[in-house]
Amino acid sequence: MTTAEEQTNSLLVDEQLTKVLVHWGGIGGGTVLLIYTQSWYAESLQESLPLLLLGLLFWLITIGAFSWTMWEFIIPTFVASDR
Repeated sequence: MTTAEEQTNSLLVDEQLTKVLVHWGGIGGGTVLLIYTQSWYAESLQESLPLLLLGLLFWLITIGAFSWTMWEFIIPTFVASDR
């Protein structure tokens, strides 16, 4: 493999790892939001419901984006490197 190919592969892996870290950060952020709404407004579910639903939506979108990234980029990269 030439140096240019190695640099290209390195950049692709760095980009993919950045996407994975962003998605995990989103999952963490959604989880913190869910925990925060439950602890802060525990006495009033009606007030916390919009924030709770927003946290769940954020978490589900992030999980979907993470799964798509894994199947489209990360797994094929490792399969190709094994050959």
